[in-house]
This record gives sequence, C-alpha cells and structure tokens, in this order.
Amino acid sequence: MKNYTFLFLVLCLFACNDGKDRAQNDNIKNTLMLELKVNDYPDTRRDSTVVEKYGDQEVADPYRWLEDDNSEETVAWVKDQNEVTFDYLSKIPFKDRVTDRLSKLWDYEKVSAPFKEGDKYFFFKNDGLQNQSVMFTADKLGDEGTVFFDPNKLSEDGTSSLGGLSFNADGTLMAYQVSEGGSDWRNIYIKDVKTGELLEDKVEWVKFSGMSWSGDGFYYSRYPAFDADGKLSAKNEYHSVYYHKVGTAQSEDILIYKDDEHPQRNAYAGTSDDGKYFYIASSEGTSGNALRIGKAGSNKTQEVVSSFEHDYNFIDADGDQLMFLTNNDAPKNRLIAIDYTNPSKDNWKVIIPESEDALRSISIVGNRIFANYLHNASSLIKVFELDGTFIQDLELPCIGTTGGISGKKDGDIGFYSITSYTNPTAVYKLDPQTL
Repeated sequence: MKNYTFLFLVLCLFACNDGKDRAQNDNIKNTLMLELKVNDYPDTRRDSTVVEKYGDQEVADPYRWLEDDNSEETVAWVKDQNEVTFDYLSKIPFKDRVTDRLSKLWDYEKVSAPFKEGDKYFFFKNDGLQNQSVMFTADKLGDEGTVFFDPNKLSEDGTSSLGGLSFNADGTLMAYQVSEGGSDWRNIYIKDVKTGELLEDKVEWVKFSGMSWSGDGFYYSRYPAFDADGKLSAKNEYHSVYYHKVGTAQSEDILIYKDDEHPQRNAYAGTSDDGKYFYIASSEGTSGNALRIGKAGSNKTQEVVSSFEHDYNFIDADGDQLMFLTNNDAPKNRLIAIDYTNPSKDNWKVIIPESEDALRSISIVGNRIFANYLHNASSLIKVFELDGTFIQDLELPCIGTTGGISGKKDGDIGFYSITSYTNPTAVYKLDPQTL
C-alpha cells in the first residue's frame, strides 16, 4: 500500500495556507505521487538459537541481540539504518516546509494544572518547543514562579528524560526517575525541596516502577543487578518490591515482596495518601492483576486476589477501608472498598456501582470522591461523599475532555484541565466543599 495516509496528512498541514502557496502545494501533491526509491536495505542477522519455552509453546526471538544497544554489532546496524533513512528523507523536496509548518503549529506556551506539596505549588510549563516541560514552584497561586527542576539539563545531549516523580508526605523531599537514551531502565534520585540540593541517595536497576512514600522512605520495584555487560541483553526476571530509606545505601533496602515461583511476573507497590497502608499488584501481562495488601512499616502482606482475570487499581484508604477501581463483575468499572481487617470477597462493599457510562478514573479531594466518566464521547464528573452518597454532577465550563481532579484527600482545593475541539486547554480550580 502506498503512502496515501502520509499524503493526506501533509496536505492537511498546508490546507490553511493562502492562495499564494497554491502552486507550491500542487507541486507537493505531484511529488508525493511519485515513488521515491529506497537504497539497498541493510541485512539484519537472524539468530535461530534464541528460543524461549512458555509452557508447551516454543517462541523464537531471533533479534534479541538488538536489545544490547551498546554492542558493536548493534551500533553498526543502527548506523546502516540511519544511512538509509536519512538518504530517503533528503530526497523529499518539501521536507523543510513540513518541519517549519509543524514547528509553527507546536510553538505555543503550554502550562499544566498546578498541584500543592507542603506549603508550595508546583506546575510544568513549556515555552513552546522545549523537548521537556520545565517544573516551576510558587508560594501562591497566580505567581509566575521560579524554575525548580529542568529535565532538559539532565544531560548535555538531551537524551536523558524525567521518568516520574513523587513527593514525601510533608513536601520536603522529591524523588524522581531519570531515563537515559530512551531506555526503560531508570535511576532514582532525591532532591531537597527547600535547598534544591541533590541528596547522595541513588537507586539503580529500576524498571516499570513508581515511588510510593511512607515514613522515611518509599516503595519501588526493581530487578536484580546484572553484571556490567548484561544490563540490556540479559533476561529480566524476578521483578521485586523494595523499600528505600532516605539517607541509606541501596544495599540496605528492605525486600518487601518477591515471587520466586513465577520469575516472569511484575510486581508494583503503592501507598495510601496517609502512608498507613500499602498494596502490591502483580501481573503477567498488560491487563489483570493479583492483589496483596499490608500495613506500612511491615513487610508482611495478605493475599486478597490470586488470579489475573480483572483489574484492581488502588485509589486510597478511608480508615481500614481500602478503595479500588475494578472491572470485577463490572465491565465499565465500579468503585469498591476492601476492609483490611476482613478482606474476603464476601465482605467487599460497593461504593459506586457500575453505570451505563464507563468509569475512567477516581480522585479523592477534600474528602469527596470525584468520579470521571466517559459520557457521549466527553467527560462527565460526578461528585460523591466517601460512603458513595451522590452529591451532584460537576458543572464543567465546556463539553470536552478532562483527566479528572487533582489534589489531596485532606486538601481544601482541587485542580483540573479541560480541552475540546473548539476550546484550547484551560486550567480551573475548585473548592470541594462549596460546589
């Protein structure tokens, strides 16, 4: 199939240009309909010796050698690929015009919804064409703010990126992940919010992980350390949950959970907003997870769900009631509470039942539940008490899409951003108690 999709997209980019560019656009259409030749494509070696066995099924992985992107063979392969690619791109006569047009379309200021940690507000802002948005901090809403963290400066060549961040309970410390060269492997560092200084802590071998604070440290997930030559090419097995205490070496981290019988499973941890409870979700694929729950400060957990048939996404805790958004017995999702003292399924409580609209996400701000639904291809937010009593629909400023309300469970202010086909992204604040 020829590149008709590419043709359509390029023509759309220039459709709004005035009449003086019509002749140039006709030339573009004529050029696109020509078949640009690709030079001889480089050979890619197949390694027939790499075969994995899953149950009774053998699965070949002949290109696993490409996962080691530091090997001489992979570097040479990338070089050959780039030569073919850039030779092809150089033959497109309107490439610079496409670049200029896209740059103009993307070159506008973008600001995220703010969030509060401790006594300060934080938000991300991109001047227009920055590779990564810059994190700002301000003492009060409406202030211009000052730069708190610029991920564009993580490396001189711009190949390191911010992979996630998390603040401790009082907002004095921020843990963040750094990815180098687009790798899934991350290193975790800790920044002092008041001084801006970087602590000595460095957590390595992190992959597919969050950072969930409790007490003097946080839970995270990692793989066992490989030798220096095996990090990118060795098989990833025994994904495990650890607890890191601030100010200590990673070698002192506490192992919380490891599944020795199922090395291919992944394990993730999270904590309640008050840091009193934590959960561990283990998975075998992209959907469905088993579930364990425990009290922070202990590495003991109790199993709640052992199968992988449904999703259980932790929301927060209300006393001993741990809330989960789940599609168990509810294809369009519902909110349930699991009692930590009696977590058997027979004792599960439905807080928000399934409805005709798909329940996409849940936020708890100011001790009220904000349920974000997909209704007629747009966002609908319903407000509930913590026990599930319906209060009202949130009146949004337009028919559009929002990711939900951000804020703290015990906070007095929330934020959300909304956008639509006719309204650019705008940020709003709300008082949960005076809706």
